[in-house]
Amino acid sequence: MSTRRNFLQGAATLGTVLAANPALAFWGATKVPTPEEYVARQGPKFLEKVLFPWIRIETTSDSDAGNPEGCKLGAEFLRDELTGSGFSARTIDLPDGNPLVFAERIVDPSLPTVLLYGHYDVQLADPAQWVLGGKQLKPFEPTVIDGRVYARGAIDNKGPIGTHLLAARYFDQHGSPCNVKFLVEGDEERGGSPSSKFVTEHADLLASDLLIVSDTKTLRGGHPCLTTSLKGIVIGTATAEDPKDLIELIHNAHDPQENRVLLPGFYDRVVDQRIPKRVLDEFGAPEEGMGDILRPETGYAQLEHRWYRPTISPLSFIYANQKPSNTENKKTVRITAHGPNIIEHSGVYGGPVQEPALYLSHLLTGLKEEGIEYDLDFIHYGTGKVQTKIRPTGDAQITIDESVNIDDVITRVARKYNLARELLEVNNVGERRAYLGEERFGESSYTPTAILSFRIVGNQDPQEVLSSLDTLAEITSKDITVEPVHAGPAFKTSIDNPYIQAVSAGLQKGYGTDGVHTMGVGGSIPIIEAFHQTLGIPIALAGFASPDANYHGSLENMRKIDFYNGTQSMIHALKNVGQLQR
Repeated sequence: MSTRRNFLQGAATLGTVLAANPALAFWGATKVPTPEEYVARQGPKFLEKVLFPWIRIETTSDSDAGNPEGCKLGAEFLRDELTGSGFSARTIDLPDGNPLVFAERIVDPSLPTVLLYGHYDVQLADPAQWVLGGKQLKPFEPTVIDGRVYARGAIDNKGPIGTHLLAARYFDQHGSPCNVKFLVEGDEERGGSPSSKFVTEHADLLASDLLIVSDTKTLRGGHPCLTTSLKGIVIGTATAEDPKDLIELIHNAHDPQENRVLLPGFYDRVVDQRIPKRVLDEFGAPEEGMGDILRPETGYAQLEHRWYRPTISPLSFIYANQKPSNTENKKTVRITAHGPNIIEHSGVYGGPVQEPALYLSHLLTGLKEEGIEYDLDFIHYGTGKVQTKIRPTGDAQITIDESVNIDDVITRVARKYNLARELLEVNNVGERRAYLGEERFGESSYTPTAILSFRIVGNQDPQEVLSSLDTLAEITSKDITVEPVHAGPAFKTSIDNPYIQAVSAGLQKGYGTDGVHTMGVGGSIPIIEAFHQTLGIPIALAGFASPDANYHGSLENMRKIDFYNGTQSMIHALKNVGQLQR
């Protein structure tokens, strides 16, 4: 026994010496690299060998045109990567969704356990929109230009998951300070309902002390940020026999003068929140190039509207008249409402941006109020799928009496409803157009349909919002049918928690900054509420995306420096968590 005791004492002494003098290396012992040293050496290789091949797998899921086979391959790629980093990893098939990836590495049950969440599914991408400086890019072929990786999924959300994966490799090679689990889903972009149900049914499997999510932005590139609130989301479809009923519904649901939602009782549970002046002074200026497109709710700053005020955003409005109008003594007029030059995220900008679908609804209602009789030939906005984007334009074509000066009427209506006339284009077509998008009239049947998205905040109840839309539909017309698509409540967290503070300290060390920013977000992560209700653990929303990362839009990108800083932050954060007492 004394020999064994002496051996253990000697081993402990050797460990103490090596810890105090890391430069010493003998008997095969090697220095453990700092997170910064490790990332500098391994980061570029990881991008080329792991992240870029994963991005090339087209894991689209945000509509019926998604790629289930691509999602399956993407999930299997992630599973294999985690297995190679010492995790027990597997894919889990869901009845109504794409596969989940679950992995765990339990080094000591007495240590804290961190659950890392992300999503591998991505939005669809229109290659025609992916042009940078005259160069045509391929959305699923990562292209590095001026230190940025341009690709679909680069920042939403494969790139940030990559920071977690590279941190996991570090701990596989140099010892893990805590237990780690991964849950990565493939349905976030279409609402995440199957994955949320899985969370609620598997509390024991996912039991952890802290959840870390890296699917949010920073206020400024190069400075870490913790997100403290997310908006909830309510999406519903409205259909009618007469498209003018839907136009009236949208018109009655939105006040263009004050930019407020007019659903019955919509603001009853909204808590008025204001952003400190020092934050507004630094981050609250309108974005360059937006011009008259940005118009927040009256009485609130732009950031307050984007973070704390509920909004309405028509994601799609599609109708085509199958029977050409009688054009005798008539003229055909096309009205185009222009939105932003690029596709924007409706959660962040739905509300502050004057949207084409809202324009068209107010304009066409205004024609009726002006006593103008018109036949609606078509109205087209969005794609008819459930989207979370603001499209650049919306089109309506009408047939009216030849004697009507439509330019004068629309100018009056625009002034009445506080619409920017310069964003409206009016053309006398002369004859009926034959196309709606890529579909010919007469070859497809279009039921008048609108998809409406509400971003809700605070204590607003998703089902109450959907019910109030139904109530408004009944007031507008008995022939409007409202159906729910998906819904999730808003989320708010506090950073005054030891686990969150450990992550905050890790972010500061990883970025080399003094302090972190805190912010709200206009977007939604539907599964977060399921985690919150099921696990009841602190949730750290630590994103690494720069403000111009173009979530959901063309030229989505991730700065390489943010990837490196994010990985360093994750390593430091997990080390900090491992030192906490459970």
